[in-house]
Amino acid sequence: MRLLNTIVCLGAILTLHTASSASKEITFVENAQSAASRWVESNPTDLAVVIRLGASTTVEPSTIAYWLRKDFEGEGCKVHFLFERGSSGGSSVGFLTRNHGWGPFSLANSRKNVAEACAQHSFEVERGLH
Repeated sequence: MRLLNTIVCLGAILTLHTASSASKEITFVENAQSAASRWVESNPTDLAVVIRLGASTTVEPSTIAYWLRKDFEGEGCKVHFLFERGSSGGSSVGFLTRNHGWGPFSLANSRKNVAEACAQHSFEVERGLH
């Protein structure tokens, strides 16, 4: 039991460390979708991740950004995060490029859609279609 408690504590410390290192990248804006549209125009080889953080969401923004960034980088894509605060309910996530948008997804389902979005975007960037 002591070993299990040690592993759980180490996992919590690792999660806190990695999440806190991502916190410097968190930007809240008034209208994240509009800001993302402008951002991808000047950054056509990257994806924007738009997150509407609902009031009932208990996950820290830095944790959300950390795991989604890790997923996108694992698929070979660079991303930029834009957050906005929602007044109620859960959170929603969307991915945006100059040519495409994916979502909105629930926070829980957003990671399942990373590979498809990244594959499409990479296909277009490699062929100069972005």
